[in-house]
Amino acid sequence: MKSLKLYWYNLASKPPRTVFGWILLSLLWLVSLIYRIATAKRNFLYKIGLFRSIKLPCKVISVGNITVGGTGKTPMVEYLAKEFVKQNKKVVILSRGYGRIDGVKDDEASSFSDKSIIRLTGSNRAKLGAIACKEHSPDVIILDDGFQHLRIKRDIDIVMIDCLSPFGNYQLLPAGILREDLKALKRASVLVLAHSDLVQDTELSEINNSLSRFGKPIIKSIHKPIILVGATEKEQELNAEAIKGKKVWAFCGIGNPDSFLLTLNKLGISLRGFTLFPDHYMYVESDINELIRQSCEANAEYIVTTMKDMAKVKSQINNPQIPIYALRIELEVTGGKTKLEELIK
Repeated sequence: MKSLKLYWYNLASKPPRTVFGWILLSLLWLVSLIYRIATAKRNFLYKIGLFRSIKLPCKVISVGNITVGGTGKTPMVEYLAKEFVKQNKKVVILSRGYGRIDGVKDDEASSFSDKSIIRLTGSNRAKLGAIACKEHSPDVIILDDGFQHLRIKRDIDIVMIDCLSPFGNYQLLPAGILREDLKALKRASVLVLAHSDLVQDTELSEINNSLSRFGKPIIKSIHKPIILVGATEKEQELNAEAIKGKKVWAFCGIGNPDSFLLTLNKLGISLRGFTLFPDHYMYVESDINELIRQSCEANAEYIVTTMKDMAKVKSQINNPQIPIYALRIELEVTGGKTKLEELIK
């Protein structure tokens, strides 16, 4: 199952390398036609009011994307939450949770440095939003991964575009990685380019040109490494630069692993190996044992993963032979910051 998911993602985001790949992609394209029709119908019913959106008694900001996989939503959610906390605003973050128990704090919340920010999970976010307003009286609700969640009206729609794979092969699911047709970006309030420092200027210019036709403000951002957080109490927090020149084994189960690897390489590590898991992968103890075994054989000095992955594996780590760290990153707006600030005010 793990390898099948990875095979699909590569097939849906890059041109196939084999005849079998092209045949399979053609079959998936037929399914994507059905998906396109269903998505367009759903959006139309919301537009004419047959499907109704609820209005919550507070400001609502959605942070989402138009593709599957990681586009930097979590760092943007954290960035916004911190900005509102600075203004003494109460913030509640609503997350879908991917298999976690409704109404409890999300495991991914451990990637947030400010624990005073309330983050709740729930499959029915419209219902959860009403409960959050009643129990916590927030000034602002942030919908994590909310662009396609039309049940809740929002004041601002922020859409993240990953510069490393902005639109995949331009096909809708399951033939591609697009959740909706690109014209859906007309619903957005602002488009934020993530990982803008990890692509060439020519590529960045092409992405800007593709998005300019939607007439939305375009913001540039980067994911800046901050610190390394240890898996156990034995490991003290380290400056991100501490692994420069060190032998590292990396692993992750996120939507866009390339961004994680490129960020590590920019830190100047000596990569001894990399284990890739599917997005939202639920780790078991044998996975961790195998990672440690491979790392030892490769003479790695550190095992490094993402904060999201660390939240899922931390309880299964006990006195590892090699120190295991998670790389904490923060979003930094490098272009159009004034536009973004004006929008959220």
